[in-house]
Amino acid sequence: MADNKKNLHVKTGDRVIVTAGKDKGKIGNIKKSIPSEKQVIVEGVNMVTKATKANPAYGIQGGLIKKEAPLDSSNVMIVCPSCEKPTRIKHAVVDGKKVRVCKKCGENYNIVSVKPKVEGICDKCGKPLMIRKDDEPATVLDRLATYHKQTEPLKDYYRAKGVLVEVCGENSVEETTELVLKAIGK
Repeated sequence: MADNKKNLHVKTGDRVIVTAGKDKGKIGNIKKSIPSEKQVIVEGVNMVTKATKANPAYGIQGGLIKKEAPLDSSNVMIVCPSCEKPTRIKHAVVDGKKVRVCKKCGENYNIVSVKPKVEGICDKCGKPLMIRKDDEPATVLDRLATYHKQTEPLKDYYRAKGVLVEVCGENSVEETTELVLKAIGK
């Protein structure tokens, strides 16, 4: 598995606090992450003024607009939804799935295996829990439909060519990684 993919410690939808720069101390949600540049765009933070040309065909009025500019991802820190404190995160495996856990309070919510006592409410702080847009059922169903339409047919193609190797992904991350590396001869 290639190490050229740049992973960020934060994801779109995470609530973060800015730790450096002119907006130090401001809190907002990540609107967009740019892993290739190790940057994130945080709602309402690092605002810049940009001149735009009018484009009547698209209903765009010319003038100055304010918009968020990217920040280096090292200048933001996740705010734990449970303890409301800026925190570093650690990764743990829960039911075979890699999850992010607050290093301060240890909380991780997962609607499958670590359900809160009251549905949709944090056990520690009493605030509503959020489901990120990419975890919503409609988004997952859309991804599955795309998989079945575009990706699944490739299995038959590569199987016919004799180059398809199937690996069970129901084991731990470490065991699955070992099986994949063995299958590709590394």
